[in-house]
Amino acid sequence: MKVTVVTNHKLTEQEMRAFDSNAQAIKLYNFSPQSDSVIYSIPVDENGGGITVGGPYYRTFYNTVDKEVVRYAVNYVGAYVASRVPTPFWAAVVEATTQFFVEQINRAIPDASYWGFWQTKAYSSYWGYYQFFNTEVRYANSNYTGAVEVYYYDTGFSEN
Repeated sequence: MKVTVVTNHKLTEQEMRAFDSNAQAIKLYNFSPQSDSVIYSIPVDENGGGITVGGPYYRTFYNTVDKEVVRYAVNYVGAYVASRVPTPFWAAVVEATTQFFVEQINRAIPDASYWGFWQTKAYSSYWGYYQFFNTEVRYANSNYTGAVEVYYYDTGFSEN
């Protein structure tokens, strides 16, 4: 399984090594909320570590509203197109195609998404402040294992 990493922070070589090894560890060893080894070492400061200041929090998001919105939107477009077709045969073809697309799109949208969130900070001698970073991980499974995506954002500074 490939882990996608999205970040707005240019990582140093040390951070890239730590991030890569920890992201690989999440993927390979399926670290979960019960594990003590989740990627808290990112970001890396001059002392070799970061401090977790919030979380981790683990949440399940159900996508039923997304599926309903897609269903209504595609059905609306399909009904509009079917009303403009001159023959009943082609109107039936448009309606059947619309239903096919609704089914395919709804299969592509998972029933639930499993996410982990936490915030870390690390001292930056370049800025002379602590930098804060948010990490969001989307997991493949309901027990929060098998990381699929990692979002890592620089969110601000503080003197302490």
